Amino acid sequence: MSDLPPSLVIDGLDIEWNGQKCDAIELREPKMHEMRTAYHELKNDDAESMANFQIALVCAVSGKPKQIIERMSVSKMHEAFEYVSGFMNPGPTTGEN
Repeated sequence: MSDLPPSLVIDGLDIEWNGQKCDAIELREPKMHEMRTAYHELKNDDAESMANFQIALVCAVSGKPKQIIERMSVSKMHEAFEYVSGFMNPGPTTGEN
């Protein structure tokens, strides 16, 4: 089980796209169908495929369109992906170090 909070708000985005302004996104634990969809972006073993995977997963759990997520700074995207990927890497089971 993860020690992560059930949701995380990343603010300070200041993104405009298609007449919409986005100052923050709220993330939650990904669902399995969202993971499967995002994994389809890993077509090759390269940086572009990994970036597409990260964008797809953050889009899915935030509910924001791809165009908003693509306009996030690298540091904010790293923060977002670090949170959602934390659910994929559970800590040690009880009694383990």
